[in-house]
Amino acid sequence: MKMQILLLTLVLGLVCADQVPVLENDVLISIQLNTLQIASSNKGKITNEGPFQAYARQVELNPQNGKIFFTFYVKENGVCVQKLAEGTKVEDNVYQVTYSGENVYKILYKDENAMIAEINNKDAEGVETNIIVLYGKESDISEKAVAKFRKITADLGIPKDNIVNIISSDDCPAI
Repeated sequence: MKMQILLLTLVLGLVCADQVPVLENDVLISIQLNTLQIASSNKGKITNEGPFQAYARQVELNPQNGKIFFTFYVKENGVCVQKLAEGTKVEDNVYQVTYSGENVYKILYKDENAMIAEINNKDAEGVETNIIVLYGKESDISEKAVAKFRKITADLGIPKDNIVNIISSDDCPAI
């Protein structure tokens, strides 16, 4: 019986070690996800290889040092190019990130399978753009998350024509 308990403990330990870290009392959180839909007040930023036509792969948060890290792809001449961006916490769920200008990145909603973020971008020319991103661990997420994304974009006055179903053009590799 002691041997069975020891074996069960070992198996549970190995299974738990293989799981993605989650935020528990200031421990690193690492989320594997994909960009599903993206909306923007400036559609050029999210289409035709614009800088925010980004195919997300991973977001890592480190509450101990207030950092957020993004791993994603953009397409340059039709080729997927991996990018990394880093930000610093400004307040709860709000980060200052430098990528294609200065950005305020706000996590607006998250559940077990989806996350919605708002990016306020100010590029090198001083042009300000509002971007809303719907991420998912898989392409099948709750209707609640999709409805929330649609409501946020509508509340910000982003036209439906400025919403891109980006997952349909995602042929970039996993990390």
